[in-house]
Amino acid sequence: MIKNIIFDFNGTMIFDNSIQKKAWLEIIHNKTGRNITEEEFSLHVAGKTNSDTFKYYLPKDLSDTQIKSLSAKKESIYQKLCLQDQTHFKLVKGLSDFLDWCISNDISLNIATASEMNNVKFFFKHLNLAKWFDINSVSFNDGMTPGKPAPDIFIRGMNKIGADPRETMIIEDSKSGILAARNAEVGKVVQICEKNTSIHLLGADQLISDYVDLLMLMS
Repeated sequence: MIKNIIFDFNGTMIFDNSIQKKAWLEIIHNKTGRNITEEEFSLHVAGKTNSDTFKYYLPKDLSDTQIKSLSAKKESIYQKLCLQDQTHFKLVKGLSDFLDWCISNDISLNIATASEMNNVKFFFKHLNLAKWFDINSVSFNDGMTPGKPAPDIFIRGMNKIGADPRETMIIEDSKSGILAARNAEVGKVVQICEKNTSIHLLGADQLISDYVDLLMLMS
């Protein structure tokens, strides 16, 4: 029985891949003159920490200070684009009702995201996440936790709410995130992707396109 749900954030609670791609394309193109292909985005950006992505595209000997500076620039671009794109910067269809249902049915909730705390605060401010989540329990990219597909970020997210992995569902959108969820040995892994995309089941137990689907299945 599922008693806990851990959500990835980007691409899972909001369909912001188009915004992420624009932000990454701008900063990587400015630094290298390169463009980011769809395959590269899937393999080296989606679900990855900023540090991992910068180390893929830029010299491997980047200092921590340089990475922090680049990350701050990228997230500044991303947040500006979010506020300009209300079509995508909003909770996925059905998510608010699903979260309300979870709370009313005593299902514990948490977020485990490769985003840094600056973005987590931004999301809480603009998307009213405090209605369902405790920001102090969110498992985020602190610069020390290994990135996905390592399971650490999900394990920490479960530990913060006292969740038994066997009674936990993880909802993810990226291949690296689904692998991380599998590596965390949870009871169920759900993959979410936007409708009209050519994404196939990436090793999850179930595929959904919004939370209307999931609420119908669980309620």
